[in-house]
Amino acid sequence: MFLIHTPPEHAEIVARAVVSACRLDGWHSPVQPKLLRTLFNRLLGQDLDFEKIEPLSPAEVAATLRTPAEREELIHLMVAIEILCNPIPQRLERSVAQWARTLHVNERALIYTRDLARGALSKAVHDFYRLHWIGDLDRRSPEFEKLLRHAGDKAYALTVEADAAEAARWTALSSCPQGSIGRGLWEFYEMRGFKVPGELGSVNAAVAQHDWEHVLADYGTTPMGEIEVFSFQTSATRTPGAMLGLVGVLALFESGLMPASLIVSPPERHNLSAPGGVERMAEAVARGAACNSDLLLDVDFFQHANEPLEEIRARFAIPPKSPSILELDPFGALKLPSSG
Repeated sequence: MFLIHTPPEHAEIVARAVVSACRLDGWHSPVQPKLLRTLFNRLLGQDLDFEKIEPLSPAEVAATLRTPAEREELIHLMVAIEILCNPIPQRLERSVAQWARTLHVNERALIYTRDLARGALSKAVHDFYRLHWIGDLDRRSPEFEKLLRHAGDKAYALTVEADAAEAARWTALSSCPQGSIGRGLWEFYEMRGFKVPGELGSVNAAVAQHDWEHVLADYGTTPMGEIEVFSFQTSATRTPGAMLGLVGVLALFESGLMPASLIVSPPERHNLSAPGGVERMAEAVARGAACNSDLLLDVDFFQHANEPLEEIRARFAIPPKSPSILELDPFGALKLPSSG
Protein backbone atom coordinates (compact mmCIF):
# COMPACT_ATOMS: atom_id res chain seq x y z
CA MET A 1 0.00 0.00 0.00
CA PHE A 2 1.02 3.64 -0.31
CA LEU A 3 4.11 4.85 1.51
CA ILE A 4 3.75 2.65 4.61
CA HIS A 5 7.25 1.19 4.32
CA THR A 6 8.74 4.33 2.78
CA PRO A 7 10.91 6.36 5.19
CA PRO A 8 10.62 10.17 5.03
CA GLU A 9 14.17 10.44 3.71
CA HIS A 10 13.07 8.56 0.58
CA ALA A 11 9.99 10.72 0.02
CA GLU A 12 11.50 12.92 -2.68
CA ILE A 13 12.95 9.93 -4.54
CA VAL A 14 9.54 8.24 -4.60
CA ALA A 15 7.82 11.46 -5.62
CA ARG A 16 10.23 12.01 -8.51
CA ALA A 17 9.71 8.41 -9.62
CA VAL A 18 5.93 8.84 -9.75
CA VAL A 19 6.36 12.05 -11.70
CA SER A 20 8.71 10.32 -14.12
CA ALA A 21 6.30 7.44 -14.72
CA CYS A 22 2.98 9.29 -14.69
CA ARG A 23 3.29 13.01 -15.45
CA LEU A 24 4.90 12.55 -18.86
CA ASP A 25 3.58 15.48 -20.96
CA GLY A 26 1.51 16.76 -18.04
CA TRP A 27 -1.06 15.41 -15.63
CA HIS A 28 -4.20 14.05 -17.25
CA SER A 29 -6.45 14.79 -14.27
CA PRO A 30 -6.20 17.65 -11.76
CA VAL A 31 -6.88 15.21 -8.92
CA GLN A 32 -3.59 13.37 -9.60
CA PRO A 33 -1.14 15.97 -8.23
CA LYS A 34 -3.61 16.95 -5.50
CA LEU A 35 -3.90 13.38 -4.23
CA LEU A 36 -0.13 12.87 -4.35
CA ARG A 37 0.56 16.06 -2.43
CA THR A 38 -2.05 15.15 0.21
CA LEU A 39 -0.76 11.58 0.65
CA PHE A 40 2.88 12.64 0.98
CA ASN A 41 1.92 15.37 3.43
CA ARG A 42 -0.31 13.13 5.56
CA LEU A 43 1.80 9.96 5.54
CA LEU A 44 5.37 11.26 5.31
CA GLY A 45 5.11 14.84 6.54
CA GLN A 46 6.50 16.16 3.25
CA ASP A 47 4.97 19.07 1.33
CA LEU A 48 5.97 18.53 -2.30
CA ASP A 49 4.78 20.33 -5.41
CA PHE A 50 4.01 17.65 -7.99
CA GLU A 51 3.61 20.23 -10.74
CA LYS A 52 7.23 21.31 -10.41
CA ILE A 53 9.21 18.38 -9.02
CA GLU A 54 11.74 16.93 -11.47
CA PRO A 55 11.56 13.32 -12.78
CA LEU A 56 14.12 10.65 -11.99
CA SER A 57 15.29 7.62 -13.98
CA PRO A 58 14.35 4.05 -12.99
CA ALA A 59 18.05 3.20 -12.48
CA GLU A 60 18.45 6.05 -9.98
CA VAL A 61 15.32 4.97 -8.13
CA ALA A 62 16.35 1.31 -8.06
CA ALA A 63 19.65 2.26 -6.47
CA THR A 64 17.80 3.88 -3.53
CA LEU A 65 14.71 1.72 -3.08
CA ARG A 66 16.29 -1.65 -2.34
CA THR A 67 13.57 -3.39 -0.35
CA PRO A 68 10.74 -5.24 -2.12
CA ALA A 69 8.17 -3.50 0.10
CA GLU A 70 9.27 0.00 -0.93
CA ARG A 71 9.36 -0.93 -4.60
CA GLU A 72 5.93 -2.54 -4.42
CA GLU A 73 4.47 0.53 -2.73
CA LEU A 74 5.89 2.75 -5.44
CA ILE A 75 4.20 0.69 -8.16
CA HIS A 76 0.95 0.70 -6.14
CA LEU A 77 1.07 4.48 -6.10
CA MET A 78 1.75 4.67 -9.83
CA VAL A 79 -1.17 2.37 -10.64
CA ALA A 80 -3.54 4.38 -8.45
CA ILE A 81 -2.50 7.60 -10.19
CA GLU A 82 -2.81 5.95 -13.61
CA ILE A 83 -6.37 4.74 -12.95
CA LEU A 84 -7.55 8.32 -12.32
CA CYS A 85 -7.31 8.99 -16.07
CA ASN A 86 -10.15 8.39 -18.48
CA PRO A 87 -9.06 7.20 -20.94
CA ILE A 88 -5.67 5.88 -19.85
CA PRO A 89 -3.17 7.07 -22.45
CA GLN A 90 -1.35 4.14 -24.02
CA ARG A 91 1.97 5.81 -23.29
CA LEU A 92 1.09 6.07 -19.58
CA GLU A 93 0.00 2.42 -19.34
CA ARG A 94 3.25 1.32 -20.97
CA SER A 95 5.30 3.62 -18.75
CA VAL A 96 3.92 2.21 -15.49
CA ALA A 97 4.27 -1.37 -16.78
CA GLN A 98 7.90 -0.69 -17.71
CA TRP A 99 8.63 0.72 -14.26
CA ALA A 100 7.14 -2.41 -12.69
CA ARG A 101 9.35 -4.64 -14.86
CA THR A 102 12.44 -2.59 -14.06
CA LEU A 103 11.80 -2.80 -10.32
CA HIS A 104 10.78 -6.49 -10.52
CA VAL A 105 7.30 -5.91 -9.12
CA ASN A 106 4.48 -8.23 -10.14
CA GLU A 107 1.29 -6.41 -9.15
CA ARG A 108 -2.07 -7.92 -10.04
CA ALA A 109 -3.62 -4.51 -10.65
CA LEU A 110 -1.37 -4.04 -13.69
CA ILE A 111 -3.35 -6.72 -15.55
CA TYR A 112 -6.60 -4.96 -14.71
CA THR A 113 -5.37 -1.52 -15.78
CA ARG A 114 -4.08 -2.99 -19.04
CA ASP A 115 -7.56 -4.38 -19.71
CA LEU A 116 -9.14 -0.98 -19.11
CA ALA A 117 -6.51 0.90 -21.09
CA ARG A 118 -7.29 -1.30 -24.09
CA GLY A 119 -11.06 -1.04 -23.69
CA ALA A 120 -11.56 -4.70 -22.76
CA LEU A 121 -14.30 -4.01 -20.22
CA SER A 122 -15.68 -7.54 -19.88
CA LYS A 123 -12.20 -8.90 -19.32
CA ALA A 124 -11.50 -6.10 -16.84
CA VAL A 125 -14.52 -7.04 -14.71
CA HIS A 126 -13.52 -10.72 -14.90
CA ASP A 127 -9.91 -10.00 -13.92
CA PHE A 128 -11.01 -7.61 -11.17
CA TYR A 129 -12.81 -10.40 -9.31
CA ARG A 130 -10.51 -13.25 -10.35
CA LEU A 131 -7.36 -11.49 -9.13
CA HIS A 132 -8.90 -9.59 -6.22
CA TRP A 133 -8.69 -10.86 -2.62
CA ILE A 134 -12.42 -11.61 -3.08
CA GLY A 135 -11.48 -14.26 -5.62
CA ASP A 136 -8.86 -15.66 -3.21
CA LEU A 137 -11.48 -15.99 -0.47
CA ASP A 138 -13.99 -17.54 -2.89
CA ARG A 139 -11.52 -20.24 -3.88
CA ARG A 140 -11.19 -21.40 -0.27
CA SER A 141 -14.65 -22.95 -0.63
CA PRO A 142 -14.60 -26.49 -2.10
CA GLU A 143 -17.89 -25.68 -3.83
CA PHE A 144 -16.71 -22.55 -5.59
CA GLU A 145 -15.46 -24.04 -8.85
CA LYS A 146 -18.81 -25.76 -9.35
CA LEU A 147 -20.63 -22.46 -8.71
CA LEU A 148 -18.31 -20.70 -11.15
CA ARG A 149 -19.05 -23.23 -13.90
CA HIS A 150 -22.77 -22.91 -13.21
CA ALA A 151 -23.16 -19.13 -12.84
CA GLY A 152 -20.06 -17.62 -14.42
CA ASP A 153 -18.40 -14.52 -13.00
CA LYS A 154 -21.42 -13.69 -10.81
CA ALA A 155 -20.27 -16.47 -8.49
CA TYR A 156 -17.25 -14.36 -7.51
CA ALA A 157 -19.40 -11.70 -5.84
CA LEU A 158 -23.00 -12.85 -5.41
CA THR A 159 -24.97 -15.62 -3.72
CA VAL A 160 -26.01 -17.57 -6.81
CA GLU A 161 -27.41 -20.55 -4.89
CA ALA A 162 -29.31 -20.05 -1.63
CA ASP A 163 -27.46 -21.35 1.43
CA ALA A 164 -29.68 -21.49 4.51
CA ALA A 165 -26.83 -22.33 6.87
CA GLU A 166 -24.76 -19.36 5.66
CA ALA A 167 -27.73 -17.01 5.89
CA ALA A 168 -28.43 -18.24 9.44
CA ARG A 169 -24.83 -17.49 10.44
CA TRP A 170 -25.21 -13.85 9.43
CA THR A 171 -28.78 -13.48 10.67
CA ALA A 172 -27.64 -14.66 14.12
CA LEU A 173 -25.74 -11.39 14.44
CA SER A 174 -29.08 -9.78 15.29
CA SER A 175 -28.82 -11.46 18.71
CA CYS A 176 -25.45 -9.92 19.54
CA PRO A 177 -25.41 -7.37 22.39
CA GLN A 178 -26.10 -3.72 21.70
CA GLY A 179 -22.84 -1.89 20.98
CA SER A 180 -21.07 -5.03 19.77
CA ILE A 181 -19.49 -5.25 16.34
CA GLY A 182 -21.81 -8.11 15.39
CA ARG A 183 -24.92 -6.11 16.27
CA GLY A 184 -23.40 -3.15 14.47
CA LEU A 185 -23.02 -5.19 11.29
CA TRP A 186 -26.60 -6.43 11.56
CA GLU A 187 -27.84 -2.82 11.93
CA PHE A 188 -25.60 -1.80 9.02
CA TYR A 189 -27.48 -4.29 6.83
CA GLU A 190 -30.94 -3.56 8.27
CA MET A 191 -30.82 0.21 7.82
CA ARG A 192 -29.86 -0.23 4.17
CA GLY A 193 -32.27 -3.06 3.40
CA PHE A 194 -29.40 -5.38 2.44
CA LYS A 195 -29.88 -9.14 2.27
CA VAL A 196 -27.35 -11.24 4.17
CA PRO A 197 -24.91 -13.63 2.47
CA GLY A 198 -26.57 -16.93 1.80
CA GLU A 199 -29.79 -15.30 0.60
CA LEU A 200 -30.22 -15.55 -3.16
CA GLY A 201 -29.08 -12.37 -4.89
CA SER A 202 -27.14 -10.99 -1.93
CA VAL A 203 -23.40 -10.44 -1.96
CA ASN A 204 -21.52 -13.57 -1.00
CA ALA A 205 -19.47 -14.11 2.15
CA ALA A 206 -16.20 -13.14 0.43
CA VAL A 207 -17.50 -9.70 -0.53
CA ALA A 208 -19.20 -9.28 2.86
CA GLN A 209 -15.83 -9.65 4.60
CA HIS A 210 -15.24 -5.98 3.95
CA ASP A 211 -18.61 -5.04 5.52
CA TRP A 212 -17.10 -5.77 8.93
CA GLU A 213 -14.53 -3.11 8.13
CA HIS A 214 -17.23 -0.65 7.11
CA VAL A 215 -18.51 -0.93 10.69
CA LEU A 216 -15.10 -1.17 12.35
CA ALA A 217 -13.72 1.95 10.64
CA ASP A 218 -17.12 3.74 10.47
CA TYR A 219 -17.37 4.26 6.73
CA GLY A 220 -20.68 4.41 4.88
CA THR A 221 -21.72 2.95 1.55
CA THR A 222 -21.77 6.15 -0.50
CA PRO A 223 -19.26 6.16 -3.37
CA MET A 224 -16.82 8.16 -1.24
CA GLY A 225 -17.44 5.83 1.69
CA GLU A 226 -16.45 2.89 -0.51
CA ILE A 227 -13.25 4.68 -1.53
CA GLU A 228 -12.52 5.24 2.16
CA VAL A 229 -13.16 1.66 3.28
CA PHE A 230 -11.04 0.19 0.48
CA SER A 231 -8.26 2.70 1.25
CA PHE A 232 -8.43 1.69 4.91
CA GLN A 233 -8.54 -2.01 4.14
CA THR A 234 -5.72 -1.95 1.60
CA SER A 235 -3.35 -0.30 4.05
CA ALA A 236 -4.37 -2.71 6.84
CA THR A 237 -3.48 -5.93 5.02
CA ARG A 238 -0.57 -7.60 3.28
CA THR A 239 -2.75 -9.88 1.17
CA PRO A 240 -2.12 -9.99 -2.59
CA GLY A 241 -5.02 -8.53 -4.52
CA ALA A 242 -5.84 -5.88 -1.93
CA MET A 243 -4.48 -3.04 -4.03
CA LEU A 244 -6.59 -4.20 -6.95
CA GLY A 245 -9.71 -3.63 -4.83
CA LEU A 246 -8.84 0.01 -4.29
CA VAL A 247 -7.85 0.54 -7.92
CA GLY A 248 -11.18 -0.91 -9.03
CA VAL A 249 -13.14 1.35 -6.67
CA LEU A 250 -11.31 4.39 -8.07
CA ALA A 251 -12.13 3.19 -11.60
CA LEU A 252 -15.79 2.96 -10.61
CA PHE A 253 -16.30 6.05 -8.49
CA GLU A 254 -13.71 8.53 -9.76
CA SER A 255 -12.56 8.04 -13.35
CA GLY A 256 -15.48 5.91 -14.53
CA LEU A 257 -13.12 3.66 -16.48
CA MET A 258 -15.06 0.65 -15.22
CA PRO A 259 -18.63 1.80 -15.78
CA ALA A 260 -20.16 -1.02 -13.68
CA SER A 261 -19.19 -4.10 -11.70
CA LEU A 262 -21.00 -7.29 -10.75
CA ILE A 263 -22.49 -5.38 -7.79
CA VAL A 264 -22.55 -1.70 -8.78
CA SER A 265 -24.64 -0.29 -11.64
CA PRO A 266 -23.34 2.78 -13.49
CA PRO A 267 -22.27 5.01 -10.58
CA GLU A 268 -21.69 8.70 -10.19
CA ARG A 269 -18.11 9.69 -10.97
CA HIS A 270 -15.58 12.26 -9.70
CA ASN A 271 -16.15 11.56 -6.01
CA LEU A 272 -12.47 11.82 -5.14
CA SER A 273 -12.36 15.14 -7.02
CA ALA A 274 -15.19 16.56 -4.90
CA PRO A 275 -14.32 18.92 -2.01
CA GLY A 276 -12.70 16.97 0.81
CA GLY A 277 -12.36 13.77 -1.24
CA VAL A 278 -8.58 13.44 -1.26
CA GLU A 279 -8.41 14.38 2.43
CA ARG A 280 -10.90 11.62 3.29
CA MET A 281 -8.95 9.07 1.26
CA ALA A 282 -5.61 10.07 2.80
CA GLU A 283 -6.98 9.80 6.35
CA ALA A 284 -8.45 6.37 5.56
CA VAL A 285 -5.03 5.19 4.35
CA ALA A 286 -3.41 6.54 7.53
CA ARG A 287 -5.99 4.88 9.80
CA GLY A 288 -5.52 1.54 8.08
CA ALA A 289 -1.75 1.83 8.30
CA ALA A 290 -2.03 2.35 12.07
CA CYS A 291 -3.73 -1.06 12.58
CA ASN A 292 -1.68 -3.58 14.53
CA SER A 293 -3.31 -6.63 12.88
CA ASP A 294 -3.94 -7.71 9.33
CA LEU A 295 -7.70 -7.31 9.12
CA LEU A 296 -8.07 -9.64 6.13
CA LEU A 297 -5.62 -12.41 6.91
CA ASP A 298 -5.50 -12.58 10.68
CA VAL A 299 -8.98 -11.70 11.98
CA ASP A 300 -12.15 -13.82 12.02
CA PHE A 301 -14.72 -11.20 12.94
CA PHE A 302 -17.35 -13.79 13.81
CA GLN A 303 -15.16 -14.77 16.76
CA HIS A 304 -15.41 -11.18 18.00
CA ALA A 305 -19.06 -10.63 17.12
CA ASN A 306 -20.26 -10.23 20.74
CA GLU A 307 -17.46 -7.89 21.77
CA PRO A 308 -17.97 -4.12 22.14
CA LEU A 309 -17.13 -2.26 18.95
CA GLU A 310 -15.11 0.39 20.76
CA GLU A 311 -13.01 -2.26 22.52
CA ILE A 312 -12.19 -3.92 19.20
CA ARG A 313 -11.19 -0.58 17.69
CA ALA A 314 -8.84 -0.03 20.60
CA ARG A 315 -7.45 -3.60 20.42
CA PHE A 316 -6.56 -3.16 16.75
CA ALA A 317 -5.19 0.37 17.38
CA ILE A 318 -7.57 2.05 14.95
CA PRO A 319 -7.41 5.83 15.43
CA PRO A 320 -10.66 7.80 15.59
CA LYS A 321 -11.66 9.94 12.65
CA SER A 322 -10.31 13.47 12.87
CA PRO A 323 -12.70 16.36 13.59
CA SER A 324 -12.12 17.77 10.11
CA ILE A 325 -13.16 14.50 8.46
CA LEU A 326 -16.19 14.17 10.73
CA GLU A 327 -17.19 17.64 9.63
CA LEU A 328 -16.95 16.57 5.99
CA ASP A 329 -18.94 13.38 6.64
CA PRO A 330 -20.81 13.17 9.97
CA PHE A 331 -22.63 9.96 9.05
CA GLY A 332 -20.50 6.86 8.46
CA ALA A 333 -21.53 3.22 8.79
CA LEU A 334 -24.31 3.37 11.35
CA LYS A 335 -26.03 6.65 10.55
CA LEU A 336 -27.50 7.39 7.15
CA PRO A 337 -27.77 10.95 5.79
CA SER A 338 -31.55 10.59 5.81
CA SER A 339 -31.68 9.51 9.46
CA GLY A 340 -31.19 13.03 10.83
